[in-house]
Amino acid sequence: IMMKKANKKLGNPAVAAAVGAYASQRPDVVGKGVKIGFILLGLSVVAVGGMAFYYLYWQHRFVPLNYNTNYAPSSITPSEAKIKAESLYKAMYGMGTDFSSVYEAFKGVNYNAFIDIYNAFGKRKPADDMSFIGTSNYLTLTEYLKSDLSKSELEKIRSLTKIKGLF
Repeated sequence: IMMKKANKKLGNPAVAAAVGAYASQRPDVVGKGVKIGFILLGLSVVAVGGMAFYYLYWQHRFVPLNYNTNYAPSSITPSEAKIKAESLYKAMYGMGTDFSSVYEAFKGVNYNAFIDIYNAFGKRKPADDMSFIGTSNYLTLTEYLKSDLSKSELEKIRSLTKIKGLF
């Protein structure tokens, strides 16, 4: 089998001359072609950026829960919910979990108060997250509880709050 030699020439000189002659006679057509090329390049860059934003951030955004009007109003204020959310995060973040702080945060919490805490918690970075971009690994409060606590510990929280089927 013979290997074909790489052609380092410009190609057919007659075609190159014809294209050059046409471009010199019709610079407006060539200019439109270049503009269309730049527009397509720009659209491609925007499309790739949009897909990256959607995948890294929008798809994994936090969606807050709404109050259930069939239950009693929240038993805590929004500022108490923020404090409880912070104490829960500090209790569960890192190696090991401070179970007494978790249980303390849920004492006397009704359904709509849990919604307040859940929304104040939002989505937070877990201790084992090694990603440097995006929020795909961030966890909501219920995801954090399920990943950090055993079934018996979750049952204890359910009994403290008397909320059935919440997590």
